Amino acid sequence: MLDLTLAAPDPLLLPDLSAAIANAAPDPELNSYRRPGITPALVNAVKPTWGWDPASWLAVNGGYEGILLLVQSSILPGQHVAVADPSTPRLLDILELAGVVVVPVATDADGPVPESLKQALTKQPVAFIYEPCANSRSGTNMTPARRDLIAEVLRDTRVLIIEDDGLGDLALGPYAGLGALLPSQTVLVRSYSKSHGPDLRLAVVGGPAEPLERARLYRQFGAGWTSRTLQNALAWMLTSDAVKA
Repeated sequence: MLDLTLAAPDPLLLPDLSAAIANAAPDPELNSYRRPGITPALVNAVKPTWGWDPASWLAVNGGYEGILLLVQSSILPGQHVAVADPSTPRLLDILELAGVVVVPVATDADGPVPESLKQALTKQPVAFIYEPCANSRSGTNMTPARRDLIAEVLRDTRVLIIEDDGLGDLALGPYAGLGALLPSQTVLVRSYSKSHGPDLRLAVVGGPAEPLERARLYRQFGAGWTSRTLQNALAWMLTSDAVKA
């Protein structure tokens, strides 16, 4: 019997984390109390798959921590946030905790619906949050044609675009998000828990410098940084032909 309540990966199909740790490049800053945003090895490993060259990077303890940090550091209670409908319950919980006003944006098989997003913008949201790949409810990916239409709607606005990618390399289609067209507004949060192991507790955030720096500074009150050992273990897995296979 399968337990579908957690949407968890099959442990038998995940890479060997112990092998990844054993093969991870030793970090020269290991045991330092300096608080790095991300290790150089992990940046080099994720760059080829990102889709554009962000101004800044940050490693965090899972995708939802990345979204939580962005919401808490960039959005004030009472502000409006446009959110793709349907979205994950955890995202809606985060927004409720932050005290923001959710403005739903309809989606279809191609992604967010442009007319619905235009209507949401009349509420003057400060951010738009959606899943560009493998929508958690429908499994669909945003198409390049729809991406172009959504980019035109958001161009010339100050809306912070937060992309939630929970599957990464497991998505059935290529990333066709907004980062390449609107790099100064778009932050991509990509989790590697389902693809490479939940105990990594790792996601990478890439986007413009200002919101990532706010998130990094906010994080200093808590975790501070993500384990360099685990970051470099993920970097090894992302570049290992055996793991890719």
